Amino acid sequence: MQGQAYIVRYADNFVCCFQNKSEAEQFFHLLKLRLKKFNIEIAEDKTKIIPFGRFAEQNAKQKGRSKTATFDFPGFTHYCGKSKQGKFRVKWKSSRKEVQGKLKETKEWLKKNRNLSIFI
Repeated sequence: MQGQAYIVRYADNFVCCFQNKSEAEQFFHLLKLRLKKFNIEIAEDKTKIIPFGRFAEQNAKQKGRSKTATFDFPGFTHYCGKSKQGKFRVKWKSSRKEVQGKLKETKEWLKKNRNLSIFI
């Protein structure tokens, strides 16, 4: 490995960050091989390699994309942003799936309880 690498984990989930795409691809390949020894498979629908970081916005513009990639990790959507001083910052907001799920739960509770009598 020549660039920086980080792993962030939460419960049974984790995010791996690599400075170089080739290192991310190599790690992903080796991880698949390692987990195969224990009969564990990676959830392909939840696994992806995305450009993310200080230069992701510049690279996206060069490739003709208007927005940088985002990812969801324990209930939050992480995205590239800038501080008030114009420096790169990882920003996050509540995951759309999580918010919609809570709204649905609230709606069901309201429907179930809206006609109950109130005793004073």
